[in-house]
Formats: sequence, C-alpha cells, structure tokens
Amino acid sequence: MPQVIGVQFQKAGKLEYYAPIQNTALCCGDRVVVESKRGVEIGAVKDGALDVEAEDVTLPLKPIIRVATEQDLEKHACNEEEADDAMQFCKEAIEQLELEMRLVNCEYTLDQSKVIFNFTADDRIDF
Repeated sequence: MPQVIGVQFQKAGKLEYYAPIQNTALCCGDRVVVESKRGVEIGAVKDGALDVEAEDVTLPLKPIIRVATEQDLEKHACNEEEADDAMQFCKEAIEQLELEMRLVNCEYTLDQSKVIFNFTADDRIDF
C-alpha cells in the first residue's frame, strides 16, 4: 500500500495525492510546494500520511518538492495581488470585446510560468 499526502490548492478544490517527503512529518494545514498538472504550486496539506490502495491513486505519485518557505509564501502572496490586477485587465477586455462570459477567478503558478483564468459561459467562447 502506498503512503500519500492529500494536498488541496483552492479552498473548495479537489484533493490531490502526492508522495510524502522522506523524514518529514507533515500535518494538516502545513503549506507545501508541489509540481501539479498546472506547474509549480503551493498547496495546503489536508490529509497527513495515509495508506491507500494502489488502485485508488495514479502511480507513480509525484513527490512533494518541499515544505513552503517564507520566501515561497511571500511569492504566493505577491502572485495573488498580481492575479487581482490580471483579473481586472481581463474583465475590461471581456467588456471591450463584448464576450458573453463571466470571469470566476485568476491565479498564477508559484513560478509565474502560467496564469490561469477560470470563467463560465452559456455557449462556447472561441479566442
């Protein structure tokens, strides 16, 4: 049975499982840096080390890169501020282009290699 750590990226987000860091005990609420499908991100530990059935997770598990440092947390806070600016810019562009869509949120990956805009629309939106 593999041992996993449950990490969540958004308050109501889906739980994703990662391989634990060797010789490091992680508790619920600890902030960690991981390589997710979207890139390098900070997440919160929601489930400490759990033993799960191999068929319940996709193997091999990606490892947790590290416990988030003070620098990581500061960068994350800066990214959130920049995401607010990007969201405002995007809202103005949506209005100017008269797109029938509603912007839900915006976020940067920790290393700022990606900015992700989430939106809803009744119909398909082609960019």
